[in-house]
Amino acid sequence: MKKLSCWLPYMIIVTVLFVPLTSTQITHAANTVTFSDTVRHWGTDAIDWAVLNKVVDGYADGTFHPDNPVSEPEFLAMLLRAYPEIKFLNAAAGLLWYTPYYDIAAA
Repeated sequence: MKKLSCWLPYMIIVTVLFVPLTSTQITHAANTVTFSDTVRHWGTDAIDWAVLNKVVDGYADGTFHPDNPVSEPEFLAMLLRAYPEIKFLNAAAGLLWYTPYYDIAAA
């Protein structure tokens, strides 16, 4: 965990600076994702972009919870998903969903 917290500020900076330069443009009108709680939210376009680029996904009940704070595991998952060349395996039965992300971050 200490290793991750040491590199986390650097990963944030690289993500903020690099990912927008390498991302493709998406036409939102043709590729809109709808969650029941983001229809009139100020961040709808950014949420749609992130879902369509597989950086985030919603909850099973069709919501996104856009005003909830992002937890550390959620942030790590978004950060690593922003790099499509990184391949993930689903967490093994009985493990927490974010275990594969921490395994990659610790490597």
